Amino acid sequence: MNYFEWSDEYQREADKLQIKVKALKKELRERQKNHKDGIRALSSRIAILYSMYIDCKYTASVLRKRGERLNG
Repeated sequence: MNYFEWSDEYQREADKLQIKVKALKKELRERQKNHKDGIRALSSRIAILYSMYIDCKYTASVLRKRGERLNG
C-alpha cells in the first residue's frame, strides 16, 4: 500500500464517520424536542465520533502530502 492508497482509506473512513455524526446530530435534535432521556450520552458519542472524524481527515491529509513529496 502506498501513501495515496493509505490516504484514500483514511478519507473513506472519515466520510463514513461524517455520515454517522450527521445522523446522530439529527437524532439529538429530535430527542431535545421531545425531552427524551439519553441526551448526555448521545452528545458524548457525537463528540467522540467527531474527534475520530477530525483525526482521520488530518491523517489523510498528512499521508497525501507525504506521498506527493516522495513521488514528486
